[in-house]
Amino acid sequence: MLLGVDVGGTFTDAVLAVDGRLVTAKSPTTPGDQSAGVMAAVRVALERAGRPAGDVRAFAHGMTVATNALLEGRGARTALLATEGFTDVVELGRQARPELYRLCAARPAPLVPPDRRIAVPERAGPGGVVRPLEPAAVDGVLGALAAAGSDDVWLEAGDVAALLDAYGIPRLEQRDCTNPEQAVAAAAEIDGPVVVKALFPAPAQAAEVDAVLLGLEGETAVRAAWSALRDRVTGAGREWHGASVQPLAEAGVDVLVGAVNHRDLGVVTGVGVGGRHAGLPGDVAFRLAPATDVEAEELLSESPVVATWLQERRAGLPPDRDALESVVLRLTRLFEDVPELMEGDLNPLRVSAAGATVLDARLRAAHRTMRERIRTW
Repeated sequence: MLLGVDVGGTFTDAVLAVDGRLVTAKSPTTPGDQSAGVMAAVRVALERAGRPAGDVRAFAHGMTVATNALLEGRGARTALLATEGFTDVVELGRQARPELYRLCAARPAPLVPPDRRIAVPERAGPGGVVRPLEPAAVDGVLGALAAAGSDDVWLEAGDVAALLDAYGIPRLEQRDCTNPEQAVAAAAEIDGPVVVKALFPAPAQAAEVDAVLLGLEGETAVRAAWSALRDRVTGAGREWHGASVQPLAEAGVDVLVGAVNHRDLGVVTGVGVGGRHAGLPGDVAFRLAPATDVEAEELLSESPVVATWLQERRAGLPPDRDALESVVLRLTRLFEDVPELMEGDLNPLRVSAAGATVLDARLRAAHRTMRERIRTW
């Protein structure tokens, strides 16, 4: 029996070749820990085939994760150690360029920016070492490497909340709890049913392992939810960090509103389906920093599913388009005003006839290095 797994940006697919037939299964990709999505898809495939894991004789694994990270510039923060005098070769590239004499030709950004390319005083040639690395120089290289260390960070929940509040982006309050007693006390302070969801360090989210329980009322229900979520999280191979408690949001549609600070384009804002279906192929629409209600409305109309939702009538009234446009504009302005914000999303953003409210959000910040620009006229 042969097993193949492909990890994509949205879904992880497993295929079993058994007894002359193919058995397939699909599971949401879990970016925080890809193995969780892989094992979930494999378990479903084995159950459908009715065969134990021990029958697998060969395993093939592929992914688009590395390609996506390269194209989106979201790989790990990297430093390059290069022979002194050759640190810029990674940016100069080969002589055989498509536009050899056009100085203003656009090219992809180098994998490592200049401020993280470190010169090493040594040299080797075809015949061996030309200039040996002196032990005294090692400390200097290590010091430069430490200075280029990562300051890239996903903001804590409290910092995210403070930024959203500062820009008037409505959000649903949540209480983070480390034990069931705290969760019960938090639920008791809320008038009505609550939502309990597992806590994960960003960028991972509870929806990745379906670790969200809705409409809970009373101490017994909250304690049972705590135990169920803990088992679900640990069963998926994740570390248990506790859970949050928040009021049950009004019924509506779940939208994703996100933004990135692109090194060449500036702020780019995106809108699409939110929740566990976020990133649905062909649905997410992007636009350069919408600044007016007209530009925000055009962005919303370019997402097929969101545009359809905004025309539907739920409980007699359609979702509040104006409220959604306001959130789009406010998040865009936040990224323009705080250039250290690299990426972030409001997902899900619950949109109903009564308005738009953020149910979960994450923001990534990093130090920005000013790029040197040359005149091209």
